[in-house]
Amino acid sequence: MRGLVVDDTLCFGCRACSSACTPSVIRLREADGSRLVWFPGTCQEDCTRCQEVCPKEAISFEETDREREGRELRFALRHCDRCGRPFAPEKVLADLAPRVRQALATEETSWLTLCLSCRREEAVSGLL
Repeated sequence: MRGLVVDDTLCFGCRACSSACTPSVIRLREADGSRLVWFPGTCQEDCTRCQEVCPKEAISFEETDREREGRELRFALRHCDRCGRPFAPEKVLADLAPRVRQALATEETSWLTLCLSCRREEAVSGLL
């Protein structure tokens, strides 16, 4: 049996694993201004997609002789500076900002504090 191990000091709730997990063994939901990611303790699926897509290398597998209990991790969501809706984990945005600055060779990253809908509206209003 394969035990699924998540390092909660590395995981930051980006949802890459739940998106890659086609049988939906890893589940994600958002409630009360938080993103909740549920990881099974053991995984019967014969794949490593979640491990491969994790940008923080927070997921690993190990052999186990018993069924393990799953666990849920909670991540505080950033609220959009424009509309106030929660939209992305604070830890994801903190990790993303310096990489965006470097990749785009700019210090302008205020758009990262906007949800996708407000980013679109800002982009459209800039065109008019």
